[in-house]
Order: sequence, then C-alpha cells, then structure tokens
Amino acid sequence: MRITTVVAVFAGAVTAAALGAGASVAPSTASLAASTHLDQVTMDFGTHNGVQLQINASNTTSTSAGKATVSSIAVASLQDIEGSAGLGVADCYPAGNVVPVQTLPAGALVFGPSPKEASLRASFTCTRTSGGGRFPLTVDLRWSATTDFVHHGWRNSQWRAAISGTASDGTTDYNEPPKSGMIIHETYGTVGAPLVAPATSFTRAVG
Repeated sequence: MRITTVVAVFAGAVTAAALGAGASVAPSTASLAASTHLDQVTMDFGTHNGVQLQINASNTTSTSAGKATVSSIAVASLQDIEGSAGLGVADCYPAGNVVPVQTLPAGALVFGPSPKEASLRASFTCTRTSGGGRFPLTVDLRWSATTDFVHHGWRNSQWRAAISGTASDGTTDYNEPPKSGMIIHETYGTVGAPLVAPATSFTRAVG
C-alpha cells in the first residue's frame, strides 16, 4: 500500500544552506496555478526477525486560486515474518476511523523545525487479517535525517532518517530495535499563475 503525501514549500527563495550540506538548488521561474505540497514520513521493515512494523504518514496541502486545503493521513502494518509471535498480519488505521479511512487527527503529524525533522503522535486500531482480532497501537515517534539528500530537485527532496521513540500495543515496542525510514518533501502543480506558498516557516501541522 502506498500513500502519496509530503511538503512545505518555503515562501521566497530557497537556498542550499537552508536545505542542508550537499544540496544544489537551481532557481526556477516556473509558476503554478494550482499546486499540491506533500510532507511524508515512512518507516521501513527492519532486518531483524520477529514482528515488523511499517508506517506511512503524510500531510497534503492543496492550493487553488489562493485557497489552501490541508489533510493528514496515515496507515501502518504489522507483519509477523517468522510466525513466532502468532500475530500473522495486522493492518492499522488511525483510531476513530471506519476502515479503510486513514485520516489523522489535527496536529498528529508535524514537520519541522527543520525540513529534516518530523514527529508522529497518534493512536491506531490494528485488525488481524486472519481471525479479525483487534488491538490498539500507540505511536510516539520522531524522524531525524541521518544523511544529506538522497534526491533533490527544485520540487522534490528526500532524506534517509533514523526513527526514535515508541510504537507499542501496551506490551511490545515495535520500534525496538530503532528503525529507519524516509523524510520526503514534494511539490507539483499546473503551470499558470504565481505559486502561493503555504507558509513562511517550515514547521507544518494539520489543524
């Protein structure tokens, strides 16, 4: 399952210094009549045995005719790779939603203060795909970039990131040992009128 989400575009000029060491920023004169800004974080499956957690969460800001609409979503999956825990596979959605709705509550996913940092604090409800048993998952995680750009363009940047914090069902912390993932920022839209930047500060929270 792939969630498309990510961003914050700085108002005004973007400099290599603002983006981090090794970045190369090519100024563009392109303008956008309608645009979508995406901020996204992911947690990858680890290499250790046992139950593995994967998370994909994002904020999306859509701007048209100067009006911005913001949404935030997330989905997670637990997989018992060896079957030793008897879990099988469980799909997890933000608590309070009717599956498959993935809406996060306001302020759950925050990016900043630098473009290489993010945090997710949310409750999920997980459902086993075999048997249908349900259980809660409490996520309190922070992403911090560990590398320079994996990829960079004037509308797209990505970093590998270390993930600290916990993702627990009350008994097991599924971020143990600490895992890694990605921080991604993207912008796309239609050439036409000037781009309306969503904020002058990078920090972005839905709500």
